[in-house]
Amino acid sequence: MAAALREKGFKATTVADVVRHAKVSRRTFYEEFSGREQCYVALLEQQDRRVVDAVRTAVRGGSSWRDQVHQAIEAYVDVVAADPQVTLSWIRDLPTLDLVAVETERRSTDTMLDLMRELSSGAAFRSAGLLPLDETTARLLVGGLQAVTAAVLEEEGPWATVTPTLTRVACAMLQESSQVARQTL
Repeated sequence: MAAALREKGFKATTVADVVRHAKVSRRTFYEEFSGREQCYVALLEQQDRRVVDAVRTAVRGGSSWRDQVHQAIEAYVDVVAADPQVTLSWIRDLPTLDLVAVETERRSTDTMLDLMRELSSGAAFRSAGLLPLDETTARLLVGGLQAVTAAVLEEEGPWATVTPTLTRVACAMLQESSQVARQTL
């Protein structure tokens, strides 16, 4: 599916394209998937796992919390930049799948929210006096990251100029979120 997306885009991709790239029969394809949409969603879920795995692997527990934020963002960018067509398809094509899109997007967002809360609960964050991310701040970070990703990929902009800003803003949001949480306690 990824190869077909790169070649034709999702809208023009057919099951025949997928089986040609996978070098399998239609029968084998339909043993695994009910159709191209299910195969596409499986690809996007695989991409989600790549992002989560890359971020978890990149974040080093002995690093400062700011370095961990930078490591997480760089790992995310590396995965997205390695296969921009898949991410662009996610942004442009997934919303056209109606209910499938809503469920897939919800699962993806939940996965990223869980990852952000997990990382912000680490020892380096606690040592710095930071509290784990609250739901609203985590959603703002995920949404902002998705919006910036879309803009950079659609405009074919350079990640090198965006990554430091993403890190700086994420760090500021983590600090502010902790301050606000303490004031409401």
